[in-house]
Amino acid sequence: MANKEQKNTINPGEITTIRNILMGQQMQEYDGRFETVQENMHALEAALSEKLNELEKQTEVRFQELQNDISERFDKLERLLIGNIEDLHQKVDKVTGDDRQKMGELFAEMSKRLLG
Repeated sequence: MANKEQKNTINPGEITTIRNILMGQQMQEYDGRFETVQENMHALEAALSEKLNELEKQTEVRFQELQNDISERFDKLERLLIGNIEDLHQKVDKVTGDDRQKMGELFAEMSKRLLG
């Protein structure tokens, strides 16, 4: 009976050998496919990283251009406001001078009438 139990027992090494005989070709195909998938994944990761870096550079350039454009517009607006303020000061000075002259003429005419 001991001989029958020894004949029915299979060693783990024998199972591996049997598996390699039955599945060896498929395992090699799976390994090859897995390596291909890994290579594709690494290539895609590299391409994605490159695209992200390119996008980051483009965004930085566009942001800098936008900052420069906004700065230029604010400078133009500031110059326009300063010019308008100077024009208003000149108009106020002219109106004030004209008003003073008219008031002087009115006072002169009033004094003539009062004295005359």
